[in-house]
Amino acid sequence: MNRSVHKAQRQACKQVFYCPRCGGSFNWRYNLQHHLKFACGQSPRFNCPYCPFRTKHTSNVRAHVRRKHPDHEVYVIDILSWQQRGESTSVS
Repeated sequence: MNRSVHKAQRQACKQVFYCPRCGGSFNWRYNLQHHLKFACGQSPRFNCPYCPFRTKHTSNVRAHVRRKHPDHEVYVIDILSWQQRGESTSVS
């Protein structure tokens, strides 16, 4: 079987998984599960250390820092880990 026919057969059997909350589509079930657990309905958790920019993906913050703050160190602030750290050290 030649390559183009095999590729066409794979494309025809490909299943699409849809998010029941937002309607996003995913080629793999794992990607939908990850989306439901960590992204859908969640506020952005990664911050730029130099400005108010926030996103759901660390790679977006790293690219942002390189592009917008080229003379600064590239790192990401994870809001969720800061909040959890504060909760674990708070005294009642």
